Amino acid sequence: MRYFLYAIVSLILPALGADFSFIGAFAQDDERRQFTFALGQPGTVLIRTWSYAGGVNSTGARIEAGGFDPSLSLFDSTGLLLAANRDGGCGKVAADPVTASCWDAFVAATLPSGWYQLVLTVSENMPFGPNLVDPFVYDGAGNFTAAPGITLPAGFWDFSPNRRNNSYAVDISGVDSAQLPLRPSIGALVNGASWQAGSAGPNTILTFFYRGLPGAQSLRVLIDGQSAEILYNGPTQLDFVVPPTAILNANALLQISSGGNLLLATPLQIVDASPALFTVDQSGTGQASVLNQDYTYNGAAGPAVPAAHGSILMVYGTGFGGANPAGQDGLSWLPAAVSATIGGLDADVTFAGLAPGYTSGLQQINIRIPDGCPAGAAVPIRLQLGGHRTQLGTTIAVK
Repeated sequence: MRYFLYAIVSLILPALGADFSFIGAFAQDDERRQFTFALGQPGTVLIRTWSYAGGVNSTGARIEAGGFDPSLSLFDSTGLLLAANRDGGCGKVAADPVTASCWDAFVAATLPSGWYQLVLTVSENMPFGPNLVDPFVYDGAGNFTAAPGITLPAGFWDFSPNRRNNSYAVDISGVDSAQLPLRPSIGALVNGASWQAGSAGPNTILTFFYRGLPGAQSLRVLIDGQSAEILYNGPTQLDFVVPPTAILNANALLQISSGGNLLLATPLQIVDASPALFTVDQSGTGQASVLNQDYTYNGAAGPAVPAAHGSILMVYGTGFGGANPAGQDGLSWLPAAVSATIGGLDADVTFAGLAPGYTSGLQQINIRIPDGCPAGAAVPIRLQLGGHRTQLGTTIAVK
């Protein structure tokens, strides 16, 4: 899990003291859910469950009572056990409306900066030793909470006995980021065109790399509660679009979930625009993804061909911000002006808006090549929108 440290890149800015809420379900009562969270500076972390008695979590969602009796075990980055709790007690957690018991778990810990691991289990399944690598009491024990004679695999019981369901809800408060069990790769969250970390504007395609999940996973993305369009959902890569109606927020909440399980929750900075150009080799530098005026590919090597001076290029990028509704011409123009330079010279922009017929994350900018710009196989091209510029190192071919 130490790969998590590298995921907090500049696209994921820390939100000191943020609250993260996770909701999901166990399929079997000897399962574990292992969360990771990070602190950028020392602070007090509060962790509590809403599984047993229900209530209103830190996001304002109402959790129904009736989940299983949970336990929490907190470990440091080396896997050393720092704290464990089975029952928070009625002074700290709510009483269950059926049993009147206060059996949700609660942990309050003042911790130095760093990253930590939290394990959620069914109450009796506590750690056997002081290290995360040690077994838990009921590892592999199957349906250990079932009452005598009950064999249903989804049967969650307390020893009272009182039949419960298999749902859980956990709040981790006062931390910079938290996740489960999606493990980002190095430089995990990047602009889908430039492959660079940075802030994200509306209509930006983002790419998230992770270390893989078991089996086929259908993922869902929310940004501040808004559903994001998913373009690609692969075994180690997820491409999605920041919603066109995303609101500027230095600490917007990005959530990635699968089914009932929240896999990642982390802050994400939303700005007005984060423009970048796509490149042919998908590296973020070199030959830009451009069509010539006659719809041939622009480039120096066949089948691509260089463009003539004075002709129009169709340049493709992402992150140019919001767009106006389609007009009578059927085109959705950007509300803010885009400027361009080719070969260091100012170039006329004749259209800047959404690429017709594609995702809102793909923008098209039509640019006329200046008569005086140099010819060559790698003539620099750069676009600007307000105070934001596309990445360095993108080029076109001019004859």
